[in-house]
Amino acid sequence: MAKAARKAQTSSADDKKLHAVMAIIGAVVVALMLTVFVIEAARGEGGAPDISLEIIDTKRSGDDWIAKIRATNSGRATATQVLVEGELGNGETGELTFDYLPDGSSRTGGLVFTSDPDAGGLTLRVLGYSDP
Repeated sequence: MAKAARKAQTSSADDKKLHAVMAIIGAVVVALMLTVFVIEAARGEGGAPDISLEIIDTKRSGDDWIAKIRATNSGRATATQVLVEGELGNGETGELTFDYLPDGSSRTGGLVFTSDPDAGGLTLRVLGYSDP
C-alpha cells in the first residue's frame, strides 16, 4: 500500500510539472500572437502597391528574343492584373500581365521581341493594375 501511495504522489507531481510547462507554452504562444496583432495594427491598413521592374536575362528563342523580367511589389497592398510594357529603342513593344502580385512578393515572366533587347535599349514600365 505504501508503494501505491508513493506512486500516486509521484504521478501527481509529474502532472503538476506537465501542467506548468503547458501553461508556459500557452502563455508564450498567446504573447507572440498579441505581438503580431499589435505590429500589424501599427503598420496600418491600406496603402498602394509599389511595383519595381528589373531585367533578369535576355535569350534568343528561335527567331525571337525573350527578356526575362522580375516584378517586385514592396508596397503595402496587393495588385492584380499588373500590366507591364517593355519598349526597345527602335519602338518595338511587348506586354506582359502578372495575374497576382501580393505585397512583399516578386514574380517573373518574359517579354518577347523580334529584335535583341540588349542592343535595343529595353525600358520597362507598369501601365496599370487592379485592386483585388
